[in-house]
Amino acid sequence: MRALDLSREMRAVRRTAYQRPSSPCTTDTLVTAAQCRRAAKLLGASYHELELEGGHMWMLLDWSVLERELVID
Repeated sequence: MRALDLSREMRAVRRTAYQRPSSPCTTDTLVTAAQCRRAAKLLGASYHELELEGGHMWMLLDWSVLERELVID
């Protein structure tokens, strides 16, 4: 799974103009910030890292942060 390359599919998603922000958490060790930066670039998504506890499941610890991250200005 770690060697799976979805670059082609991500570029296809980018062409649809359906862009969502990428908000990885710095404590996530399952999907690292470096992987998220690359995915955001391929998808044409905005990107910023969150400094939160909770790792990969940070959104379960603070629903208000998740809500704020999902709102697109």
